[in-house]
Amino acid sequence: MLGMHESYSFLLFTVYDLQGADLQHWIDYAKSFFEIDNIGVVAYFYPEDDLFWQRNVDPGQYKLYGKSLDGVTLRPFNKVSSLIDVSSLPGYPNEFDNLWFGSTWKMIYGEKYFQFLSREKLISYPNAYAVEQLKNQAICITLFENYKSLLYG
Repeated sequence: MLGMHESYSFLLFTVYDLQGADLQHWIDYAKSFFEIDNIGVVAYFYPEDDLFWQRNVDPGQYKLYGKSLDGVTLRPFNKVSSLIDVSSLPGYPNEFDNLWFGSTWKMIYGEKYFQFLSREKLISYPNAYAVEQLKNQAICITLFENYKSLLYG
């Protein structure tokens, strides 16, 4: 998905069973918005259904799909039910001024993003699998070697 704002653009990719050259094609395509066109502000690659789970507030969905609620914070909804507090999930997505903030398997940040989060903090993030400095001051951060490790540990 390509999102446009009056002064910037962002890209959202959901990765399903892509391997090797197919996956690298989409990564290179995303990087081109930052390195060649210099119009990208942020791009992010969500593995499979991770975005769904990062935004899901229904504990019933966890039970339906056999996912554990251990470590998930619930907040009261009404007298008989609770909702998941998605802000308690690691890397939950949020938006500020129509701009994505969160974390997932792979993220690319352009120069305009650094007004919100410093380039130095991104480059020095200690828990990343890889941090790559791209042309035009852009940064690509990969949190895990394989996107499936985010889903299956």
